[in-house]
Amino acid sequence: MQKALVTGATGLLGSHLVFSLLEKGYGVTAIIRSRESIAKTTKILSFYSSNAQELTNRVSWVEGELLDAEFIHSMVAECDIVFHCAAQVSFSPFRKDEVIRVNTEITANIVDAALELGKRLIHVSSIASLTSSNNGSAVDEGCLWNSVKGENGYAISKFYSEMEVWRGIELGLNAAIVNPAVILGPGDWNGGSPFFFKAVKRGLPFYTLGGTGFVDVRDVVTAMLTIAEKNISGERYVLVGDNILYKEFFDIVAKNIGAKPPRIAAKRFLLSLGWRFEYLRCLIFGGEPVMTKELARTANRITAYSAQKAINVLGIEFRTINETIEHTARLFNQSFSRK
Repeated sequence: MQKALVTGATGLLGSHLVFSLLEKGYGVTAIIRSRESIAKTTKILSFYSSNAQELTNRVSWVEGELLDAEFIHSMVAECDIVFHCAAQVSFSPFRKDEVIRVNTEITANIVDAALELGKRLIHVSSIASLTSSNNGSAVDEGCLWNSVKGENGYAISKFYSEMEVWRGIELGLNAAIVNPAVILGPGDWNGGSPFFFKAVKRGLPFYTLGGTGFVDVRDVVTAMLTIAEKNISGERYVLVGDNILYKEFFDIVAKNIGAKPPRIAAKRFLLSLGWRFEYLRCLIFGGEPVMTKELARTANRITAYSAQKAINVLGIEFRTINETIEHTARLFNQSFSRK
């Protein structure tokens, strides 16, 4: 039995990955910060199985700190492959340095342990670590940053984390990287991308004029497992199902959950006021800003991404945005109707 170590196992991607690993007969160990978070995974497993608690119990849940290099070394020693899904997510300018340091250091710990112990690694990065193409074509694996200037802390942390993985690969580490677009799927409706559905249900008034790539969480899992099964190393793959405008995305969500779509376009002036207000609010009261200067700058930008490499090499048939939203909305509606 192959033994897999999963970080970020209670998140949207990590929970779906755990489900598929168990289905394929892997022995799964998950690193968590507290046992209270296990319920999040059980909830997501319940979307796909009537035996969610039984599946949860098959996972070896280990409390620990990812910044603890000795702990990470001991955990990696007991597995065959590491799926690194965990990352601190914050776009707050007040936490920029923290996010960069934490995410980079965690990845460095995992890379060092896997390299020393001869283990395999599949690292989850993001399209946030890629830059726009010079000729206006869709962004792919070759679109590399020249500078981190003007980027948010989360994006920089993903870029630096990738650099740690490439460092390991240069030294002989068997590793590959995936760069998913905005990952969609059923999960914690109070956070992450699943919250989009709840926000629209509540009557989200605004939309921005930009657009980006979206990908089904199930397709991201398929790509990661295919990389593992094919023993691919030294490669990265952009994962995206569809590129659409944010307005179109919210319209499709609204249609599938029986809600009104947002009607007010948040143009540059409104976004400029918004991020300044949020900066002052967080400066005085604390908390996470809804809008930041960097997010405001990109909110009306249209960027398309290409998954052609993943399609050609991994044989992935990505679901369309309509299929993904319909699937997620059906489970959202079921959850919402029970409340």
